[in-house]
Amino acid sequence: MERAPAREALTDPIDRGMRGVLAAAFRLAGAWGLARLPMPACMAVASGQLRGEPVEMRSHAFAGAGWESLMIAALADGAGALRVATVCGLPARGALRPLLGVDLVAFGGRLSLVAIDLSPTDAAFWQEHARPLLEAVHAAAAAKLAPRRPPDFARDTLSPLALIAGARPGAEGPAFDAAAGLLDALRGLPALDPALDPARAGERGERGEAAFRRSLALRRAELSNRKETDVLAAMFGRAFAERYLREHLFRVA
Repeated sequence: MERAPAREALTDPIDRGMRGVLAAAFRLAGAWGLARLPMPACMAVASGQLRGEPVEMRSHAFAGAGWESLMIAALADGAGALRVATVCGLPARGALRPLLGVDLVAFGGRLSLVAIDLSPTDAAFWQEHARPLLEAVHAAAAAKLAPRRPPDFARDTLSPLALIAGARPGAEGPAFDAAAGLLDALRGLPALDPALDPARAGERGERGEAAFRRSLALRRAELSNRKETDVLAAMFGRAFAERYLREHLFRVA
């Protein structure tokens, strides 16, 4: 898991909230019985700078149970306090489940971005399994956060219930609770999607392939987000940023 924070970071509510969300992500990987994927050392632990201050990003990759990959990443400042927590789940080929995305960003002592979504790859599966989970996220946190306009690149990829917001200073708790609650609730997602069930071979082909094409389209849309690439490049270099996003976080290579 991510490294322990320095003593001064232990009283930071944003750091504590980030760690609670990441703990829920690791619980999810354990509940699904996912296997750890190897990552190059330079991708798993990256050291860089942001505005002249040291930062470190640690990433963990898992796969199995209908997931091509589950990435869990945490970025810490020089004191070891977490400032970014990211969880990205990519469905395996043939799976109908949505693309999981949780992104929490807090620089300058403010939780400026809360992005939580289950992007649909199969409409029927999303309606049955993902919509109720996202409705619970909205019920828990939406009214307590400041909504943000979704980025243009994601207009056609986000679900209709994507939560894109920021948190007012001192009111970050609902955002962290909602993100961790979603990850814990996802442990109840069906272990086998219909398209992965050998007993339903007829459905497996066409519907599963359509879901996979949609998954790839979602990933490519995310890769078109130059702002994310530029932010990573500013901290760790452009070669690292492009490789990390293409080969690991969104895996289209």
